[in-house]
Formats: sequence, C-alpha cells, structure tokens
Amino acid sequence: MKKIIISYLLIFLAFSAGAQELGVADSVQVLKNYKFSDNWFISAQIGANHAINENARFGKFFKMTGPSAAVSVGKFFSPAVGFRLQGVYDLQHSRINSEIYDAYPQIVGNGIYKFNSVSVFLDGMFNLFNVFAPYKESRVFNLFGIVGVGATHSFGFDKKIDSWTGTTESGNVHLYPVSKKNHTNFGVRVGLQGSFRVSNSVDLTIEALATGTDDHYNGMSSDRVYDAWVSVLAGVTYRFKNHDGTRQFTYVTLTNRDQIDALNAEINAQRARIQALENQPLVVTEVEKEVHVSKLLDMTVSFDINKYNITKVQVPNVAAVAQYLKDHPNENLAITGYADVNTGTFEINQRLAKQRAEAVYNMLVDKYKVSPSRIRVDSKGDTVQPYSMDYTWNRVVVFVTEPGK
Repeated sequence: MKKIIISYLLIFLAFSAGAQELGVADSVQVLKNYKFSDNWFISAQIGANHAINENARFGKFFKMTGPSAAVSVGKFFSPAVGFRLQGVYDLQHSRINSEIYDAYPQIVGNGIYKFNSVSVFLDGMFNLFNVFAPYKESRVFNLFGIVGVGATHSFGFDKKIDSWTGTTESGNVHLYPVSKKNHTNFGVRVGLQGSFRVSNSVDLTIEALATGTDDHYNGMSSDRVYDAWVSVLAGVTYRFKNHDGTRQFTYVTLTNRDQIDALNAEINAQRARIQALENQPLVVTEVEKEVHVSKLLDMTVSFDINKYNITKVQVPNVAAVAQYLKDHPNENLAITGYADVNTGTFEINQRLAKQRAEAVYNMLVDKYKVSPSRIRVDSKGDTVQPYSMDYTWNRVVVFVTEPGK
C-alpha cells in the first residue's frame, strides 16, 4: 500500500510540473487544412444599373436606370482571398445629344433608347477585415473589395432608333446614328460588397460596382475612349459544406511537440523510479502473491489530429511494448484507444479511438508476432480523458497489464 501511494504521488507531481511548464505560449492556433473542394459558394442577386455614357447626364436619373440580375459561383482559398465567376444581365439605357433632342422633339421623343447586355466577369474577392486584421470565425459582417475582368455583349437595341430621321436643309438624314449590330467588348470593374451572416450557411449581400468598357458598347462612338455604368445588387449567398462538416475556415490548436516530448520524458523517468520501487523485495502473504495488480506501462502511442496511422516516430514505442510482452510471458495487455473531446463529434471520436487501438494491435501481431491471445483491444472514444491538463494529448493509445491465462 505504501508503494502504491508513493507511485500515485510521483505521477501526480510529474503531470503537475509539466502542466505548469507547458503554458499558453507553447500552443498556437492554425487554420485547418482544406481541400480544393472546400469553401465554395453560390450567389443570386438582383438590382439596378445606371448608365455613364454619351449624353447620359442629360437624361433624368431614373429614366436612365434599368434592372439587373446576376448569378455567381466562387471559392475562397483563405479567409482573405477568393474568386467568383459571375454572369450578369443588364437592361441598359443611352440617350441622344441635347442639340437633336431640342431640335426634333416630335421625332425623338425623350431621346432615350434601350439595349440589353450580358456580361461574364472573373472577380477577385478580398475580405478587407481579414486582410488587415486577424480572422474571426464568429464575425457576422464582412466587407469585400472586388476587382474583375471579363467581357460584355450588347444586343437587342431599341427599334425606335430606325425612326429617328428628320428633314434638314440637306434633306432627310439619320439624326443620331446608332449601330444596332451586336457588340462584344472587354470590360473591367471594381466594387465593394457587404456580407451579413444570417445562418451557418446563408449570407445576405449588397454590393456596388463600377464597370468600364469600350466606347461603342452602346452602339454609339464619340470622342470618349471608354463608357461605363454603375450597378447596385442585393442578394443571397449559400456556402457549401466542407469535407469536415464546416462551412467556413476553422482554427485548430497545435501544441509544441518539443514540449510534449520533454514532458513525456519526465513522466517516463518518474515511472522508471516507480518501477524501481516496485522491484524492491517485499514480504507478502501467499494470498497477496496470487493477486495481480494491473499497472499502466510507461509506453504510449500518440497520433495526429483525425489520424489513426502509426507514424515512424511512434513505431519504437510499439516495439517497446512487444519487447515488454516478450520479457513478461505471464502478463497480457489491454490496449485502449482514446480521442480528444475538443475535436470532432462523439461518433467520429468513438470510431477514431477504436481504429487507433486496432492499428496498434495489428502492428503487434503482424510485425512483432505477438500472440493475439495476449492482447485485448478496448476504446473509450472521448468519454474518458486520461490527460486533463492538455486535451490534445488524448489522441493516444495506452497499455495496462492484465494477468496471463
């Protein structure tokens, strides 16, 4: 009994010392590793556009404004940087010059003609909050800068353009020569988007864009080099589920491996002292000799997050367990797998802990030829956490002796 008390006291002191030495500075939060198939989204938006082209400033504001609609699909490569491919439809407006409007109102009416445009843009999206400040998983509002390149196709020009003829001193002329041919032109744009998270998978967005393209996109060329229009769009974004079940970038906590190894070395040294105490001769009764006291071996096998494969670093620990069984033919072992309660779901951790124990079992039997009858596989999932000072240590398999048969 005295030796047992001393054993527990030494183990407690070893863990306490290690827990005090392993502080917050020895842990770091990093983003999980994500696949190319992760962090994709799709968006749908509606809104309005306003022309900035020849003579547009002379028309009434709302007369020069038309409806817009857009659909996008995109992906974020990091919390700060992503892209989207967007298709946009705009019903656009343009206007004749004021001289013709004033001279021939009976022919040109309000002087405004309509046409359609369909555009496809590849946009870079930059989360300005995450560019200039640390990423926060709980942030509800995000502000994105948008820079894009693409093409716009103009078609379906207003038929009333054909009737804009009049009589002048030189005879009948076309008062305002608008080309009704379809036009496809290169375009660039910049803008801002505000995004409000309303659920785990859905955001509400509103964005303002300024798009520039070739001068004749509206069927009319002047001394301008470029024409442009501005758009305001509101819509909904749906974020698809990632391979790990999340719908956004997520942090995990990593602990300094050197500190863990140093702490394990100290614990193993304490256990060696305990073993030396236990090997001292004792005077016991015959009944006490028949009682087998299970003990925790000083060998453990650790695993990476969400993994159950045995790394090269951990193989010597399995070999040490096999040697222990060879040196103690009258003892068997219970192999128990564990998982970190702070990572994954209950179901995932139950399965992962069992897979870890089975991986060690298979290596002992297949590689080191240990008899299967001397090993019992058990798993606790995340229901038991043997290392309470740092839950990341619980991604482990431990060994407890049992009496041989």
